[in-house]
Amino acid sequence: MKIQYGFINEVDRNDYSPGDKWKFIGESIDDLVDFLNDCDDSNATELTSENLSEVWFRVVHDVHDDE
Repeated sequence: MKIQYGFINEVDRNDYSPGDKWKFIGESIDDLVDFLNDCDDSNATELTSENLSEVWFRVVHDVHDDE
């Protein structure tokens, strides 16, 4: 499983190609929570409380995770 985010005006929700513009957050809910908690830390992420409404999040399940 991969948790990713992307700015609405930069990403295609159905783009799963290796060169897509989705950015990796982590592989667990804990990673997502840590990421969101760091949003207003000036150097941690490019996200702030002001631009979170311009972002999509997605979870991508890798079929190979179950092997």
